[in-house]
Amino acid sequence: MEDGDALFSRYQSGGDHMSTMAIQHSYRELNRFLGWVPDEGGFYKATSHMMRKFFNTQLINAGMPWEIREHMMGHKLKDRVREAYFLADPNELRKIYLRYIEHLSVKDSTAGKYSQDEIRELQRQNSKLCETVAEMKRELKELKGEV
Repeated sequence: MEDGDALFSRYQSGGDHMSTMAIQHSYRELNRFLGWVPDEGGFYKATSHMMRKFFNTQLINAGMPWEIREHMMGHKLKDRVREAYFLADPNELRKIYLRYIEHLSVKDSTAGKYSQDEIRELQRQNSKLCETVAEMKRELKELKGEV
């Protein structure tokens, strides 16, 4: 990667930066794929902010130095003196990142353990159970009205 290269690029355009709207759309599609609906406030479970929090928290817990972590988060150092003396060498940052990369994976995840057919079947079963529960609630409400 060179300076100015897109971290997230558009496949069809051969490497141009993805637009903010395209990234937001990708997260909405991810949430839909996982069967997650927005909460009452319209917020989804998986967001870019959540990923940034995960990234930062994992690196804190792994013991990455503050200045390096802040640089990788894209933050400017608040201490102007430190900023003036901190000149990040991309090759060194790459080496440091590779030392910490194991802390950035989701371990013990069930992701990838199920086929698309198994996921669809679970979704179908879940829908059927939700319908059954809704029907039972209606019946219970009717019974309570009769007593």
